[in-house]
Amino acid sequence: MTFWRVGLLLMLTVALSPVVGHQTHDIHEEEHRNITLTCLFPVGTDMPPDSLQIGLKKEKTLRNIYLYDSRLEAEPYTDEFYKGRLHCDPSFIRNEPIKCLLTDLRFNDAGTYRFVVVADGKRNSETFNLVVTASRDETPEEISQPGIRGRFGLCVALGMFLGMFVAALVVRYVMSSRKKSRLTNDKLLEKKNGSIV
Repeated sequence: MTFWRVGLLLMLTVALSPVVGHQTHDIHEEEHRNITLTCLFPVGTDMPPDSLQIGLKKEKTLRNIYLYDSRLEAEPYTDEFYKGRLHCDPSFIRNEPIKCLLTDLRFNDAGTYRFVVVADGKRNSETFNLVVTASRDETPEEISQPGIRGRFGLCVALGMFLGMFVAALVVRYVMSSRKKSRLTNDKLLEKKNGSIV
């Protein structure tokens, strides 16, 4: 069965299943670290379910990242971008959640993820808001250098602006002084010429 059929089947199952629980979690983690996303089995799932569907989707992009359906013989689907970094364990262990480990976090992993587990027609979902921050493994020099360069550049730009402003004022003052001087000279010449005639 193709990926699209698996996705459609899982989406229909999830959409038609009654919602038993839903929680939203905020996760703040540094890049290159690992996180574990978990979703509990729906309430009342005490025995291994006859049918189990698992879906992990990135909400804003509407990308299905992981799809599993126990009724199909196909391998679970993992999005190409997450292959080798996303590891999900669909096995049933009583009173344990389904876990997906995402390794080597990247800045573009940030976003909202919806994790859905459907067991024998009962559904549970969890939402995770993932924020990925810069790694603290950088040395203080690496962190402070861009800030110093940025401030230095700002100072240089500000100095250039002030210099140009002062130069414009000086040019305006000189031009105005020359104009006044010319007017004064012209008036003196007129008086001189007027008195001679």
